[in-house]
Amino acid sequence: MNKFNLTYEKLTELLRQQPIRNEVIDYPTFDDEEVIEVIMDSISDDLRKKLSREDIRIIIDLEFKYLEIVNLLIDPDNPSLVTYMADLDGDAMDAYVIEKAQIRGIPLSTDELQEIWAGEDVYYDINGMLSEVPLEELN
Repeated sequence: MNKFNLTYEKLTELLRQQPIRNEVIDYPTFDDEEVIEVIMDSISDDLRKKLSREDIRIIIDLEFKYLEIVNLLIDPDNPSLVTYMADLDGDAMDAYVIEKAQIRGIPLSTDELQEIWAGEDVYYDINGMLSEVPLEELN
């Protein structure tokens, strides 16, 4: 028995009752140019004057590099597929991105980075990429 109290036979019976679907799940695709555009439209005028589109691209690349390092990125070729964001240590990711951006000549404060993340969230929301499952249900 498993934690759902299903036997193999009961599970097989339930699966046989399900209609056969020949559909392919079409996950939204992360569009670099579109996310940069949304972020640039979402951040403050002061930050927009400070950062170029290329700076934003580097910051997003650093974010996904961090997610790959901590094994939260399912498919590095499709960064929209991220696992278990509830397990993400946001402070550690912020520190990583700020440090690596600084090395690349992009000075950032935590508040500025939070503006960028908020803009990125707008992009995810517009494209239906944000989960509506409360975090407590993911744990």
